[in-house]
Amino acid sequence: EAAQTTQTLLNYQRGHSSSPAISLLHEDTINALPKNHPYTVSEDRDNFDYVMDIDELVAMKGTKYLKKRTKVHAFEREYETQTQVKLLDLYTPTVHASIIALFLRWEKQRNRTRVDTQRELDAIQKLLRSAKKFSLHGIGILVGKNLIAFAIDEVIHADHGVTHFEKADMQ
Repeated sequence: EAAQTTQTLLNYQRGHSSSPAISLLHEDTINALPKNHPYTVSEDRDNFDYVMDIDELVAMKGTKYLKKRTKVHAFEREYETQTQVKLLDLYTPTVHASIIALFLRWEKQRNRTRVDTQRELDAIQKLLRSAKKFSLHGIGILVGKNLIAFAIDEVIHADHGVTHFEKADMQ
């Protein structure tokens, strides 16, 4: 059934696209394909989910976090007096505009094309339009009045949360 559905989707795309592809397939779907399937399957590390231990991340101890600590210290030395961390009001159009502007800077700095980022941009815009329907929290880092980093998070229950999106200006 997975092979037939995959083939149907690709046949449809061949009629509508010069490079048919299916993305964001669950591993179980891929594993359900016959062993000798004719498809090229590759992982997209930019769309991996991560489970993080917040206490470990905050402490940043050990060699595992050496590069992150170095970057944090360099940032603190350069911007310490100009930086503020603040909660973002995800219900206001000016915050929406700042988040989208930062996303577009990130896209350019990462040399990503709009084809590569359109789904994520659409998802961020949709989430911002629907922010009142969820228990979302936004946090931003500003240098002066410029938003240089943001995270949009949702509290699931007392012990768990999900970071839906996070981006930073890499300059």
